Amino acid sequence: MNLLLFIMTLIGSFIALRIGAIAFELTGLEWSLAKFQTLSCFAGTGFAAKEAELITMSSIEVCKDSSILDKTLRKANLRNFDTTILVIEKKETTIPNSSADMEVVLGDKLVCFGKLEDMRNKLCVVSG
Repeated sequence: MNLLLFIMTLIGSFIALRIGAIAFELTGLEWSLAKFQTLSCFAGTGFAAKEAELITMSSIEVCKDSSILDKTLRKANLRNFDTTILVIEKKETTIPNSSADMEVVLGDKLVCFGKLEDMRNKLCVVSG
């Protein structure tokens, strides 16, 4: 019985690590770094590689100098900058998973996921 439980734990751990590595790979990390980061998280040692520190979620307020001001999400083409908009806050309305035809206006707050450097270059960062 103990051996069976041990084997099931190993298989479950392997599956969890594989899913985590795939998730990291989807953010743009190469496979070897994705596996390393997953093992690092699983072991509780935290992020050790510089690449993983660059992938983050940030709250961004659209400013007057933003290159996406008065553009739709489709025209802003943020996917080319490895940035995904998770939520748009317009005044007192929160819009999760908004349409690609949603226009970004001055004062909108965006919750984004992606490479921090790319977001800073393309948008105005309020907090990280």
